[in-house]
Amino acid sequence: KEETARTSTTPCVGWSGTPYGNREFRAGTPGLDYFERSQFHHYEGNFESNCGIPPWTNNRFLCDLYGLVDLDTENVLVQ
Repeated sequence: KEETARTSTTPCVGWSGTPYGNREFRAGTPGLDYFERSQFHHYEGNFESNCGIPPWTNNRFLCDLYGLVDLDTENVLVQ
């Protein structure tokens, strides 16, 4: 599938070759650097999306900054 401005290839590949994407980091070690969608901030009942910043009026503690997903540090599995 060809990438365009509105599409992206998933999974992405990190600088060390680790695959990630779609709010998941499943190539790591559980309890260390393995995270599922439910462990990121997200809309209630929808693990696949979240509010974004900008606009700057959104909650800076819960929303994704410029599309970067944010771990839910209040979640015991993330701590």
